Amino acid sequence: TNLTGLRSRILNLYLLYIRTPQFNPEAKKFSRLQAPDLGNTKLIRKPRDKPKESRDIEYCHACSKFLPKSAFNISAGSGSLSQCRACKQLDNDARTRLDLSLYKQLLDSIKREEEQRNNTNSPAFILQEADIRYLVENIWNSRSIISGSGDLFDLRLGRWECEKEWTPWNCILLSREEYKIHIKLG
Repeated sequence: TNLTGLRSRILNLYLLYIRTPQFNPEAKKFSRLQAPDLGNTKLIRKPRDKPKESRDIEYCHACSKFLPKSAFNISAGSGSLSQCRACKQLDNDARTRLDLSLYKQLLDSIKREEEQRNNTNSPAFILQEADIRYLVENIWNSRSIISGSGDLFDLRLGRWECEKEWTPWNCILLSREEYKIHIKLG
């Protein structure tokens, strides 16, 4: 598949070579058209002798177009140019992003509470925002277990058993008011 283009190019160059009377005097007898005058042109060029225009053109794998090198971001670390600037921008715009700032606030409040209790060995310190998101969305369905409130700005992940350390298996999702009452009762 990759050699098909190369084979075709070699065949075309060979046919041009045998049709040129300068190299094949018998070709004049069979030629209906005047053969091109190649003069002193070398038929076989070194790969380094590409014209300047072909050296400045690159292939974009994303949009399948041949574009000038100026359409690509060239960095020292990249070995090849795979996407042009327009395709990279389109790819960047099309990607969905998650805002985990709300879950970061929940995690920070858990960490503050654990620090206040001098419990710095809590698993809360190794969790990340994505872990808290999983707990809130998949385990607790983004709702307070008591009131069913879905206002994520008002919810807190607190300890279920208040005397034990906070862990993902010892937590409960409550609103702020419900959490304060839960702490007083626990």
